[in-house]
Amino acid sequence: MAEMPEFYKRKLLLPGWPGEVNKEEHAYIKKNLQHNPRLRTRWGFTRGNARLSKAQIIHVARFGTGR
Repeated sequence: MAEMPEFYKRKLLLPGWPGEVNKEEHAYIKKNLQHNPRLRTRWGFTRGNARLSKAQIIHVARFGTGR
């Protein structure tokens, strides 16, 4: 897949905006969540959540909430 435009990359990091995510988008979101504590908090993951499961990330991407 071609490189994602910058505006799209920023939008992907908004909880609830992406909806359905493909493998590349999921990998991009997960990488950013792992390296950015503020983003992790915005996505509803606490510092104690050592593991970011695919299911958790997809749920927040779709619905904008952790629960």
